[in-house]
Amino acid sequence: MTRDEILKYYSANYHDYSKIKLMLNRIVDEHEEEIQTLHKKLNPSKEIKIQESKNELLQKQQTEIGRIVNLFDVKRKSIQANFVRVEYRNVDGEYLLRKHLHETQRTPQMFIDAIQWLFSKNPKAGFHREYIMNIGNLIKHFNTLEHQSMHSQESIQYSEEAQVWANVYKKKGFSDQVILEKLREGGYLE
Repeated sequence: MTRDEILKYYSANYHDYSKIKLMLNRIVDEHEEEIQTLHKKLNPSKEIKIQESKNELLQKQQTEIGRIVNLFDVKRKSIQANFVRVEYRNVDGEYLLRKHLHETQRTPQMFIDAIQWLFSKNPKAGFHREYIMNIGNLIKHFNTLEHQSMHSQESIQYSEEAQVWANVYKKKGFSDQVILEKLREGGYLE
């Protein structure tokens, strides 16, 4: 049915709107594929760009999460050569981390920092290393690790007296390595 036929019918039967609506719906259904291709031809850039940006973001996030899980495994294997990570109920560690990051809005860098601290030479970190054997436990105890790492004595940024001395040494033009040595000599760092 053409547009002219629809208009003629509508002008003859203007009081029967439901029939006109049914006819138009039938015509749209018959030509839906053609309408979709025309719509894509008219607006190709928006849909493609949005889909590409979503794919890039997802791919970037997946690689960061994979890097975090691999970092944990490598650090654990450096301590325990035959280590094989086993998650609770055999759930994938990347899946657990991706879900946790989505729910809490934490960043992958926060977990990289937590893993670096967990496998540092800090005695407090050594205590936590004993029972954090998989990503699930890392997620479960993340708040504790974050708190412990912020208030550890080896962290310059959270010790007020060490921060003051570090600023004095920076003003004198000392390099970061020399500043660390001076702070250790003064007993501000372990």
